[in-house]
Amino acid sequence: MEQKRCISSLTLEQLAAELKALGQPGFRAKQIFHWVHQKLVTEFSAMTDQPKTLLATLEEHFYIAAPQIERRQEAKDGTVKYLLRMADGNCIETVVMRYHYGNTVCVSTQVGCRMGCRFCASTQAGRVRNLEAGEICSEIYTAQKDIGERISHIVLMGIGEPLDNFDEVMRFLENITSPEGVNIGMRNISLSTCGLVPKIDQLAEKKLQLTLSVSLHAPNNEIRSGMMPVNDAYPVEQLMQAVRRYQDTTGRRVSFEYSMVRGVNDSDACAKQLANLIRGMGAHVNLIPINPVDGSLTQTDCYRGREYDEPRHVSIHPNNRFVYLINEKGNSMTYLSFDEKNGKLKALQVLPTLPDTYTGEGQASASLLSKNGEILIGSNRIHESIVLYRIDQNTGYMKELGYYPTLGLTPRFISFNRDYSLFYAANEDSDTIVEMRLCEETGRMEYTGRIIHTESPVCITFR
Repeated sequence: MEQKRCISSLTLEQLAAELKALGQPGFRAKQIFHWVHQKLVTEFSAMTDQPKTLLATLEEHFYIAAPQIERRQEAKDGTVKYLLRMADGNCIETVVMRYHYGNTVCVSTQVGCRMGCRFCASTQAGRVRNLEAGEICSEIYTAQKDIGERISHIVLMGIGEPLDNFDEVMRFLENITSPEGVNIGMRNISLSTCGLVPKIDQLAEKKLQLTLSVSLHAPNNEIRSGMMPVNDAYPVEQLMQAVRRYQDTTGRRVSFEYSMVRGVNDSDACAKQLANLIRGMGAHVNLIPINPVDGSLTQTDCYRGREYDEPRHVSIHPNNRFVYLINEKGNSMTYLSFDEKNGKLKALQVLPTLPDTYTGEGQASASLLSKNGEILIGSNRIHESIVLYRIDQNTGYMKELGYYPTLGLTPRFISFNRDYSLFYAANEDSDTIVEMRLCEETGRMEYTGRIIHTESPVCITFR
């Protein structure tokens, strides 16, 4: 049986092509577009000026995006937060904010997010799927009908990375700004990105009059990589070059989002670096007080490591009680516990990422937890191996399980696939990715015999 498609996601041009294929006259497309995007109906039967035979055909092949309000919370200042349930059962969040100049809606563009920003709650479960253009539109239509007032401004700053869902977001923008729909002006729309450089360049080519808002959050690579893994792929220097290209191409001013995290990115030195970074751009910086997130490392404490530590990556146990901190300047991972009573972090153990027989310098690069959180994997970008640890249930400390060679590759990036059935190691200086398999029961890593050939990999992600 043919799966129904979302008619709300079709642009006016695409809708005209679909109706033409059904033998319908050209004017029908504009009529139906009006019903969906201007009159905001959610049932084909409400389209009273359309032939019943056409409505029956549309009902057979299409559906209108119409999320259900699962939960609604309203603040004293009039802000309304919605938990919306989509047709497939997945939930997203949408927020309406009331200002003197009109009503702004903050929309989600994905169910979940795969960017992994340490301070963001919506990325903790990863990305489930992209939202279609019509589903993003339906967030606005649902909110507008609920409050009984026109939505005049949009910020794409909800769940998900908009530029990671580029094509659907572009279709959404075309529909939501269409004079045949709710006709929200492009200059009243802000799009936020964590810094996907190729997509910023692609967006610049479209020369849209929206406002690009860059989630910067740190003025240098050391801090930003610790907060936002995307910085490993697109460092601050590359990001800022892309932003300047965007400004030159579009003529639009860019804004920067900067979440203030106590003891991490809020020093006087950071402020001076930020000023130097954006000098001459005429940019706007939005300083954001960070909201508490369950299990957050910076919610109540700022952990101070040893004086020679340079923290880079953090892994958090599924139970939110244990933290594994990579010290890039040395060869180790720091194993910490989180005390929920006082909100403090306590170092329990320093775990080497190099075998005792190795006497040279090292550089710990990444840590990774198995699916059940019982096994910790560490890598060092100087040594051709990975190390496995398992927590001892009797003592509460980590016990080394062994080192496993990575076949001539010094791993900087390590990752499991989506179902944790396979493990991968890579380094941008190598043209290969090594595939392995972890047996959680025995705590052993096995080689699959497969080596993936690629060009200078800078990260490993799975759709």
